[in-house]
This record gives sequence, C-alpha cells and structure tokens, in this order.
Amino acid sequence: MPTAQTMFVDLNALFSPANIDNLEPAWFNGSLTEPALASLTGAVANETVPGDTTFIGGLGTGSVTLGQLARALSVAKNQFHQDFIDSIPEGMRQCLTALIRHDLSRNPRLPITWSWAPGYDYELTVWECPGTSVSPGGITVLLKTRYPLDGHPKDL
Repeated sequence: MPTAQTMFVDLNALFSPANIDNLEPAWFNGSLTEPALASLTGAVANETVPGDTTFIGGLGTGSVTLGQLARALSVAKNQFHQDFIDSIPEGMRQCLTALIRHDLSRNPRLPITWSWAPGYDYELTVWECPGTSVSPGGITVLLKTRYPLDGHPKDL
C-alpha cells in the first residue's frame, strides 16, 4: 500500500490545478525514444523541463512504457514502482494514456485526481465533472490492483 500511495500523491501533484497546464501533450503521443526519455528524466531531476518539448514523442508505439514515462516524470521513484505501473494490464494502461492525452488536448484542461485501492483483480473507474460557473470541474481515476508485493494466482 505505501508504494501505491507514494506514487499517487505524486500523480496528484503532477495533474493538480496548479500544474496541469505545465504538462506537454507530446509526452503522451507517438513514440517516446530512449534519448528523449533520458533528456526528460534529466530535465525533471534538474527542474528545467523545457517549454518546447516537441522532440518528445510520448506513448503509443510501445518503444517506451507508461512505467518508464512515470519514472522520467518522478512519479515512479525506482524500478519497483516502474514495474508496478507496467504490471497493470495493457488495455488499462492504454485507457489511462488516452485519458491523459485527451485532457491535455482540450482547453481548459481539467485537473485529474488519482486514487488507488486494493482489489483482487485489476479494476479501473473514471468519472468526470465538467466545469461550471462555480467549479472548474475535474476527473477522478480510481485504480484497483493487488498489493504490489502480492502475486497473481496465475503465477502460483
């Protein structure tokens, strides 16, 4: 549980109302290459993410995983975190990528709140509240997985 909670706190900061407009849609489109990933990782570590990041292709072709991107953005703090993200079924990772890609392509962007709960099987629930005159709106994502150290019955 601490592993998931740590990552989801950082995800919430990354997609918060204060930071959502700083994210580059290009990070989640196309093909993120290893050199571009290394460049992004260094920029995040030095807090110097360039404003023009069109050289970063993003996800979609399988050359770089969602876990690798999460690590580059300092959400996944280590290999264990990265592997945990990459253990989420591919269809769900694609849904998450599409959700992020869509949100970053619209104006105004909606903040995304990420949450995790333990579950037997993988489960993904998403709900969206559009903005109104009294609320900016938002998206909430609930991901249920086994505890990161629990094996799946298929592996027994």
